[in-house]
Amino acid sequence: MKEQIKEWFMKHPNYLKNWRRKHPNDWYQWRKRHLEHRREYEKRYYYCRKRNKK
Repeated sequence: MKEQIKEWFMKHPNYLKNWRRKHPNDWYQWRKRHLEHRREYEKRYYYCRKRNKK
């Protein structure tokens, strides 16, 4: 399944760019969610590293 999706995106390289342009709110929401998730991950990750380093 994933392979098919990848192939499809290879054939339509501008799809995502156009999607961002056509649906800026969706793009914004997605980006926000993505960044929040990443920040959470980094916080946890670095916090754990600090504690375990000693």
